[in-house]
Amino acid sequence: LVATGSSSRTLDVPGKGLAGIFPLRKMADAEAIKRDLRACRGPVVIVGGGLVGVKSLEALASKKKQIHLAISSDRILSQMLDRPASDFFLRAFERHGVRVHFHADVTAFHGGERVEGVSLSDGTTLACDLAIIGKGVNPNVGCLKDTGVALNQGVRVDAHMATNVPAIFAAGDVAEPMDVLQQRSVPSTIWPSATEGGRIAGLNMAGVPATFSGALRMNSVEILGVRVIS
Repeated sequence: LVATGSSSRTLDVPGKGLAGIFPLRKMADAEAIKRDLRACRGPVVIVGGGLVGVKSLEALASKKKQIHLAISSDRILSQMLDRPASDFFLRAFERHGVRVHFHADVTAFHGGERVEGVSLSDGTTLACDLAIIGKGVNPNVGCLKDTGVALNQGVRVDAHMATNVPAIFAAGDVAEPMDVLQQRSVPSTIWPSATEGGRIAGLNMAGVPATFSGALRMNSVEILGVRVIS
């Protein structure tokens, strides 16, 4: 069973190695951000309008930080919501003093040893003392390269969570089960899919035939008093 999970996406831009730039995937990341915030006096830039980005925003808003949110798309939580639903969050963010920059990718980080600012693709330059990157995850497939196991973004699996190579199965963030709405195999990086996929893989590995009915992207979240189920 391959269950190697996924890792935070990074930004391959100038200045990416400066101090004060953090992913948020593991407890160690959260603890490092918390330590760094003690010395952070200026604005914070959050890159990415997904769940990691907006939950980070909520935590920083409670600490009265000046926040910029840079989003590549035209709306907040674009993988979950349409534009009218997203606007509920936009209004809540603006009430808390957050500046949201749509259609804006980070093109560079600036500073000496530590980040002092970011450049955006729309030409804007923002000052900041800290940046949090929430641009999604990549399945950890490195250990499977040149093994013959079929890969897309993640590991391709059938309804039994089996790969194309006999006796090798995959589950969790690294696997690409069938998405019941899109009718194609895509990574499904949420806990319900991981646990059910793991259960189905385990049964088949133990000789008990079982099939996975397919992944369904779902989330329930509350941010700054706005609640949504998608």
